[in-house]
Amino acid sequence: MNAEKYIIVAEKASVAKAIRSVVAAARLNAAVASVRGHLMEADLPEGYEWGSKHPLEIMNLRHVLDRVSDDRTFDYLVGLFKEGGVLVVATDNDSEGELIGLEILKVYRRLHGEDAGCLRMRFNSLERRELFASLRNLEKGLNWRWVDKARFRQVFDLITGAAFTRLLTESTRKKALVRLISWGSCQTPTLNFVVERERE
Repeated sequence: MNAEKYIIVAEKASVAKAIRSVVAAARLNAAVASVRGHLMEADLPEGYEWGSKHPLEIMNLRHVLDRVSDDRTFDYLVGLFKEGGVLVVATDNDSEGELIGLEILKVYRRLHGEDAGCLRMRFNSLERRELFASLRNLEKGLNWRWVDKARFRQVFDLITGAAFTRLLTESTRKKALVRLISWGSCQTPTLNFVVERERE
């Protein structure tokens, strides 16, 4: 790292604390902050409220909206990014961390333009030696394959969850059996796990 000012954003407060300690020891000109997981969530576009579209129309959706889900952290980052500096994404070194990194970058780009890039700090533990090495070997940009993988899962969960929940609920409402049947790609295997445990 050179004498530029950096803004390092971690995924969790505990990680930011460890990075802050290393930054201080290295005497770097850097602000270290953290988010609390995802800043944004995928949502259905306007006009897809309950009962307004057939579940098949939901399944055929090609574009979804991104909505800010953590206003407090979003506003904090906007204030921090206004001060200027090179963005360093220090989220978890996996596909979900990469998607959170993109969400952070989107906030940064609102202030610094759509072409603004970032550096990526990659580490798999909070050992000081590894964090120092990560700071010395910053990568340029995000791993877009990981971003696409996590984004696909996020959009798939939203679309299939919305479509199947509505389909199942509407099909049973006619018989007045239940008010809501929720379906999700994570819920179903989890429910199966609970049922199997109960049977044991």
